Amino acid sequence: MSQTVFIMGAGASVEAGAPTMINFLDRADGLRRSPEPGLSDAQRKSFDLVFKGVTALRAAHSKAALDVDNLESVFGAFEMARLASRLDPLTETEVAGLNPAMRHLIVTTLEKSIKLPVRDRQVHPPVPYSEFWKLVGKMSGSRLGPVGIITFNYDLGLDYICTSTGYRRITVSTQSRRPAYL
Repeated sequence: MSQTVFIMGAGASVEAGAPTMINFLDRADGLRRSPEPGLSDAQRKSFDLVFKGVTALRAAHSKAALDVDNLESVFGAFEMARLASRLDPLTETEVAGLNPAMRHLIVTTLEKSIKLPVRDRQVHPPVPYSEFWKLVGKMSGSRLGPVGIITFNYDLGLDYICTSTGYRRITVSTQSRRPAYL
């Protein structure tokens, strides 16, 4: 069992290019509106549905306290709309598609935002993770013993460095299907 545990939040991947929760939707909207051909038809459809849902939430905002600029607040509101099968003026089919569209938007935004450096034809972990991994290595080899890492975000940089170095992982939550590393 680990005596030292690092708990990482969304800020851990900012230096690698990932947006934070508060500016995630702005970054996604920028990708959606970009004149460069960056999104596939399926991605664009997901992005458009999410922002149609956000527009509907903005209209409902006058009746409820809801931060429609925060990714997690919007995701939660979409889940409530799914349970109620309603978010005017969206159709029931559109409401049912909001959460899958949001997941698609999150993955696409992260994939297009996080930069994995390539040197000598090899992909390397993003800048902050290399330094973090050196610290983990030093601590793991010290009297402190094994190091545990818990992440509460969609951390592709951490996923990459852990899998590329053979760090053992287990899945903690079958609901989220997010890997945990030990």
